Amino acid sequence: MVEIIRIRNNEIPEMERSIACIGFFDGMHRGHQKLIARTVNAARASGISAAMICFSPDPLEVISGKRVSHLFSDEERYDIAASFGIEKIIEIFFDESLMNMEAEAFIEKYLEKMNLAGLVCGYDFSFGKKGKGDPALLVKKTSFPVYVIDEERYEGEKVSSTRIKEAVRSGDFRLSEHLLGFPYYFIVTVEKASETGEKWLLRCRNKDKDCIMPQDGSYPGLFEVKDAEFLLYSDIRLKERDTFRINTR
Repeated sequence: MVEIIRIRNNEIPEMERSIACIGFFDGMHRGHQKLIARTVNAARASGISAAMICFSPDPLEVISGKRVSHLFSDEERYDIAASFGIEKIIEIFFDESLMNMEAEAFIEKYLEKMNLAGLVCGYDFSFGKKGKGDPALLVKKTSFPVYVIDEERYEGEKVSSTRIKEAVRSGDFRLSEHLLGFPYYFIVTVEKASETGEKWLLRCRNKDKDCIMPQDGSYPGLFEVKDAEFLLYSDIRLKERDTFRINTR
């Protein structure tokens, strides 16, 4: 099971030596997986743990003051990260104080206190007040090596969480799977279950109301969506209030 270290108010606990990747990792898509793979490979070569530094709540929500819909919840992202070999999640609480912290101060007060043997980031990673911190500053100011990962593209366009969200909302699960590297899925709670011949008709509601939802319509062999509710035809005999995962493949 992945270890989760939650950091609040700049209180950094003692940590074992690790190599970490850093970002929000909303989609855990193929671009994020490049960062994770580099982190895991480097950590294993050094005989230390592979970590992922991320932020909660979403920095975009704090900066904009508006709710942001996500592809996965924090818990789901951490489970996905663990499946790719991440052993430790370092979750930094993002608030106005952190938003207004100068980039150099973030390096000094956070990153330099995490006992890092290396840091992996994307080419477009930004941090610090007004996003002025970038990979070049990390390379210049940190006491450990920084590895910068270039852009991941698919069909001539950047792989991004925004692009995946658009694909899911339009019901294009073929494209979302290509961008994610795995099928998109929903975590839902059964509200009603009734037997219809050899099948069970399950009326479900998305467990996370902020999760990205497909448009209303029928998805052959999978489910129907209407007003953020799912009608799933399934052989699984679930009870009301059971929670389970719907795979969009």
